[in-house]
Amino acid sequence: MRAAWIAVVLALVAPAARAADDTVGTGGSHEVVWAPPSLIPIRGPRYAPVTIDVYVTLGSPPSYAGADVARRWVEKDPSVREILHLYAYGVHAELAMEALLEAADEGRFYALFDRLAQSRMTFAAPVDVARLGREAGLDGARLDEALATHRHKSDVERLQREARGATHRPPELLVNGRRLSPWSGEEAIGKGIAEARARAEELLADGVPLS
Repeated sequence: MRAAWIAVVLALVAPAARAADDTVGTGGSHEVVWAPPSLIPIRGPRYAPVTIDVYVTLGSPPSYAGADVARRWVEKDPSVREILHLYAYGVHAELAMEALLEAADEGRFYALFDRLAQSRMTFAAPVDVARLGREAGLDGARLDEALATHRHKSDVERLQREARGATHRPPELLVNGRRLSPWSGEEAIGKGIAEARARAEELLADGVPLS
């Protein structure tokens, strides 16, 4: 009787343990195989041995320093990528975030973000966001419509919830999880990136997936 019950249990569990391609799940937790898609595009390779996480408050000029550092390194080093975390305080900053999400839909996210960062603007008026969007190559009419109807408001609210739940605050800069000051200078940041890359290469050599 006991053997019969075991057979029934195994028959019920076995199908659930197999994926759609008939592979058996191992329950391993060393690698994340799925995560909700990010609303903010990655700058640089999708997968890279060195990741710079940048925390930026829109409309806060000192907060853009880390983003400038990450942009320069991604542009000159193909082993580096940037992951941007945005914070917005006040209606004008939230409108800028809506414009950035519209830019992401148009494939122009970093073109607009870099314009915002370079302007060091504190968003005195919504017209500034519309002007910078056009300068960044966005479709002006489409941008105006998105801002007027608040098409991306729900996504902005999602980003705001994620920001409130985060343990990091602008202007933080992390290189493969190690905190560095965005004002520490190119030499110090370059050293931090080199150390992170060396450690990543050791892990890759040990068989840890780049993903």
